Formats: sequence, structure tokens, C-alpha cells
Amino acid sequence: MVVTLSLSVGCSSRTARARIDELDRLAAQREEYMQQVVETTQQRIERRRLEVQPTTIAETPREPETPAPGEGNPPEPARIPEQYPPPDEGSPPQPAVIPEPGPAVIPEPGPAVIPEPGPQGRDVRRPAEP
Repeated sequence: MVVTLSLSVGCSSRTARARIDELDRLAAQREEYMQQVVETTQQRIERRRLEVQPTTIAETPREPETPAPGEGNPPEPARIPEQYPPPDEGSPPQPAVIPEPGPAVIPEPGPAVIPEPGPQGRDVRRPAEP
């Protein structure tokens, strides 16, 4: 936009400044109006694009079909757990400790232990019953 400012020779500087301020205000109003026109036009274009855009439908996932009896994957064999620890790790097995043959150890008889009665005739080896 080109604005021609013609000032007469007898025009005062105050009048010229007032005219320039008026032109600045008109330019700002015009700029605001043009910004509104651009925004409105962009909104209209976006709405028109949506109107002509083909409709898309999201596909729903299909459920897996169950195979007929006998036609599915065969069952897996039973899993046998490994020995713990594996044979190549840890300490090797030791032979069982077997006592050497010899005479049987029989404890010698000693004096018989006779419990003494405690208070109220109770055996001191057993706790009192409630």
C-alpha cells in the first residue's frame, strides 16, 4: 500500500504530524483487518478440505480362529527339569560313609537316675502343667 503525502508549503509541522499519526492508525487498523481475513480464510479452507477428504474407517482386529480338533499344533512333550547343580559344575559326588565292621558299641550300664519329687510332688524334669 503506497500512501502519498502531499504537504502544502504553508502547512504547519503540527498538522503534518497529526496527519502522519492518523495514517499510522489507519494502517494498523487495516493490518488487523487483514489478519482476521487470513484466519477466517484458513478456517474455511480447512473445513472444505475435510468435506472432500475420503472417510477412513479403522479396521477392527479379527479374533484368531480356533483350529478344528486334531488339526492344531501337537502338544509339546513334558519338560524334565535339569539336575541341580549340573554334573559339570559344583563339587563331585562323594562316596557314602560306611562305618567299618567291628564290635558293636554297647553303652555300659551306670547308676540308675531316679527323679526326686519337687514341690507339690511334681517331677522336676518336666515343666508344670497349667
